[in-house]
Amino acid sequence: MYSAAVLSLNKTNHQAILKEPNGGSMSAKQLKCRINPTQKAYSVDVDMQELATYRNCRVVLYNNLFEKAKMCEPVLGKVHASRVVKRVDIEILPEDFSHYQAMLKWKDIREKPSDVVDIKKKNGMHQNSNQGLF
Repeated sequence: MYSAAVLSLNKTNHQAILKEPNGGSMSAKQLKCRINPTQKAYSVDVDMQELATYRNCRVVLYNNLFEKAKMCEPVLGKVHASRVVKRVDIEILPEDFSHYQAMLKWKDIREKPSDVVDIKKKNGMHQNSNQGLF
């Protein structure tokens, strides 16, 4: 969940994060250490609430039909003073019980869907290029 959150928080810089040797896992580990979740082994709903409060943003969880399934709001009074202004939604999609995928909108990542389609045609892939993005 934390790597999806890092990717969702850095939408404009997502390609640089994905090109890192560990794919942004170091940033995700740092975020997890700062939050210090109650459940360390895997992510649960409480961790999403702690993430929302720590980053002062909403964490939106989607289902497999790309509909909003759950939304966690930050708990007022527990938000750190330096994070009061920041309000960027973290939108994630669960892959299975403990793995999540970041949901990035085309307008946020400043790319055109046609660019992705062209790359997939060159690689010989024949699948929907908008899968997972909205």
